Amino acid sequence: MDHIALDHASCVYRSAEAADRVLGDCLGMHHLRTFTLAAEAAGALFLVDRATEVMVFGTDRRLLEAIILPDHRTEGSAAHICVTVEDLVATLRRCRTNGLEVRSTTVGDHDVFFVADADGNLFELKQG
Repeated sequence: MDHIALDHASCVYRSAEAADRVLGDCLGMHHLRTFTLAAEAAGALFLVDRATEVMVFGTDRRLLEAIILPDHRTEGSAAHICVTVEDLVATLRRCRTNGLEVRSTTVGDHDVFFVADADGNLFELKQG
């Protein structure tokens, strides 16, 4: 089997401000650029019937796209993105301070931490 590497992942937010708060302020990623995906492309790829704003965040070539859909529904899902952070305790503190829900449990002999934002995105956080 060929080697597979993750190029990027995406999350959905109802506003650019929410994306910037979670990905920038809480997780410490840099807002690299913003572009608009034409309505035809958004329809073909995401089944969205309008032009769609895409914000690209990253650190050291690791990219996360924030797809802005104001009418996005936020039902629960097991889908998540796992990110490694330099300081887990400080990151969890920033997330709590910014109103994100921190979820934790013990699996086997180690603690597992997830952060859920108001737009339904779920992040697993690991100490890097």
